[in-house]
Amino acid sequence: MLLLRKLIKNSFLIRNGINKPDQTIKESAMTNKKINYGKASSILSKAFVENHASISEDEAEHLIARAEQKIKALKEEQSTDEKLMAAKQIVKDLNSGYSSVIKVERAKIDFLLSKIQEIDSGEINPTSGLNYP
Repeated sequence: MLLLRKLIKNSFLIRNGINKPDQTIKESAMTNKKINYGKASSILSKAFVENHASISEDEAEHLIARAEQKIKALKEEQSTDEKLMAAKQIVKDLNSGYSSVIKVERAKIDFLLSKIQEIDSGEINPTSGLNYP
């Protein structure tokens, strides 16, 4: 049980921006990423918050372990979801058309700006623009 408790605590600390597992939760308040109880309680149902307001440490660790397992399972399911992968591919394909046209237009701008710079410096076409007396 002690090993499980240590693993859960380390997982929790690492996910909340605490780099060293031996760092305490109090010390985490001094880091950039603070544990935001208000945000968590606003996401959770009122019933969950009320039912777990006076939870013991062992019960909390058990619920954390179950939540971690659910998250892992959901991420695995998400990575194998064919509909989601197909939708991501559609978005990628649609964006590629826009991206390639934007690249071409930016290349035109860069090319034309370099030509204007060459003309202004008198390198080419000295009778053009400001270079003409």
